[in-house]
Amino acid sequence: MTFDFGLIVMILFILNFDTCGINYTWFNGRRGTTHTQMRLDRSICNEDWIYFGDTSACCTLTLSQSDHYPFLLPLHKG
Repeated sequence: MTFDFGLIVMILFILNFDTCGINYTWFNGRRGTTHTQMRLDRSICNEDWIYFGDTSACCTLTLSQSDHYPFLLPLHKG
């Protein structure tokens, strides 16, 4: 079974958290003309999550051992 992720997001009223930090979340580990960076990872939530607290943004952290930048979502109960 295949599905359109964008369609599911729209049907379920999923929201994209603003992300601060690096604009891309993945790189291919190569240098020079074959170096590629993309925004593959997203931080998403529903409206209930927004009303849960006053968290307004997700941040990318420093790259460690993965080829994906980790996210930090601070939780501050409102």
